[in-house]
Amino acid sequence: MSSSSESEDGWSFSDQDILQSDLCNRINEVHSTGSFATYGIIDSFVHPGISVDTIGTLRLPLSEEDARALVQASHKAPFGKGTETVVDESVRKAWEIEAGKIQFLNERWQRCLDQTAERVARELGVADGPINVRAEFYKMLLYEKGAMFKAHKEYAIYRLYKIEPVQTGYRWVLTYNLINESEDPYRSATALDARIGDFVQTLTRWQKLEDDPQYLAYPLDHQYTDRDLRLARLKGDDYHRARHVAQSCAAHGEFYTLLANMSMHITNQNDESDQEEESELILSHIVDLEGLDLSIYRSLTISDTLLLQGGSYSDREPDVQRGGNYLGN
Repeated sequence: MSSSSESEDGWSFSDQDILQSDLCNRINEVHSTGSFATYGIIDSFVHPGISVDTIGTLRLPLSEEDARALVQASHKAPFGKGTETVVDESVRKAWEIEAGKIQFLNERWQRCLDQTAERVARELGVADGPINVRAEFYKMLLYEKGAMFKAHKEYAIYRLYKIEPVQTGYRWVLTYNLINESEDPYRSATALDARIGDFVQTLTRWQKLEDDPQYLAYPLDHQYTDRDLRLARLKGDDYHRARHVAQSCAAHGEFYTLLANMSMHITNQNDESDQEEESELILSHIVDLEGLDLSIYRSLTISDTLLLQGGSYSDREPDVQRGGNYLGN
């Protein structure tokens, strides 16, 4: 059996307990740099010189006449619903014009965009962002009085956004996508590589345990669909921590990093005198870092003692619940 040590307050910890605590702490130390989102005000506004096919050059500020012309040249803005793209003005009410029908006649506008993209990349913590991130025009949007966009998710980001209804006038929007052209678009956690050596030493300690566990699990911060469960689709700290663990395992040479969805299953056992509750943690859709489904492991029951940090279900309902009290009639 593994040896144990006693803390100052009398608690006894095995070598495995200490190892798991060290692993958890080393993973928790890894963070992405930058913010989840950023915003700002341009100190010196540059007139874009906007020209729209069938209309011509637009004046600023936007006049009522030009706004009406934009509406005539636009189509109703759609939105994504599942795998479909739909138009429903009870959810999103706005007008849009595709990028191909719009030109920017002022050359200084592109320089303004480049400077803005550099600032955004820096504040989001994108590695080498100022030299590798560019802004690509996507579309123009126009919101009239009463126009809005109800709470929705942006792409694979599990956060809700909404655009409040316009009270007076118009909301005129130029939408851009940020394109990261660096060879390693996800690298950003500073000093990540410097920590690998320490992590490898901890893995070696794991390997030397007398009763070493076959695997340990570290719960991520976000939830992912089966389709998004791969290293490149992980978000924020999840990406950088998984990447750090994977690099450390590769450097060690005898450990592997896999991804899986974890769910809690609760079964209520009823008898005449009492009701007992049994819980199981199930790992399903186990994949490698590229998302390749390791179908030989269709699901795996894991003990909560093998979780590197607990509390994953302390503030949420179980994913599957069976049984329960019977109701009379």
